[in-house]
Amino acid sequence: MRKLISLIVFSIVCFFFILHVTRDTLHVCYAAQVVERIVAKVNDEVIFKSELDEYVRNARAQMGDRITGSESELARKALDQMIEEKILLQEAKKEDIEATEDDLKTALQNIRDKFPSKDEFDREMKKQGMTLADLQETLKKQVKILRLIEKNVKRKIQVTSGEGREYYRQHKDEIGKPLDSAKEEINNIIFEQKFNEAFGKWVEKLKKRAIIEIKL
Repeated sequence: MRKLISLIVFSIVCFFFILHVTRDTLHVCYAAQVVERIVAKVNDEVIFKSELDEYVRNARAQMGDRITGSESELARKALDQMIEEKILLQEAKKEDIEATEDDLKTALQNIRDKFPSKDEFDREMKKQGMTLADLQETLKKQVKILRLIEKNVKRKIQVTSGEGREYYRQHKDEIGKPLDSAKEEINNIIFEQKFNEAFGKWVEKLKKRAIIEIKL
């Protein structure tokens, strides 16, 4: 999960390949009243079993044979990710962080640009069982999370020249080129290491402040 979040910070496009759609209409009644089973509560918000099932189905569709573990293990991992997302979105709301129209247009265009044509994009959307509104809503959430992480974690990380020189000294043989040529690469490696550590501690702090009930 930490690696996943690290990738999220550097490229919002990757979200398209791990999308899950949270549809409010999943827990309303159709012909008769249906009471949804709640699998978790995060502060004053709930996660329904149907939402978790859909998340798992989409993960299986995307990852295929690369997914390992039993059904219950997969469900628990998926629920952990959904809980973490809820906490981050709630924190974004507290800090009045919003996604602008320009943010959403850019994110959507970045995704469309990954496809050779509009038809290819539309086919992939249909394969995912998504509408454009679904995608825009998901992107809106992820842009908020990105802005939140940028503000609370990413902006606070600095890589000093001394850290770069020390890393180079320890990994000189592996790097195989002069320090000046490898400086940017080294800084990125150190930054990612620092980010993963800082992000982990920050999220754990948010989780400790949250009231989380798991009923899986």
